[in-house]
Amino acid sequence: MNSLKIFFNLRTRIMDLLLATDRPAPDAFDHPDICAMNLRELADLPLPGLPLTTESEMHETLPLARCA
Repeated sequence: MNSLKIFFNLRTRIMDLLLATDRPAPDAFDHPDICAMNLRELADLPLPGLPLTTESEMHETLPLARCA
């Protein structure tokens, strides 16, 4: 009987792996209110910018910031 348990457990594990699907991360832009917005309303949304990680990236992306 124990040998059959091994096969049944293996079968359930394989079925769980086959049925498991990765859900995509929820996208905020899929919300119906945001989908109904026009471009001007979308431009007014306070979206965060990408963080600058290193000093060299900061100088490459913002060359005029050093002069000001």
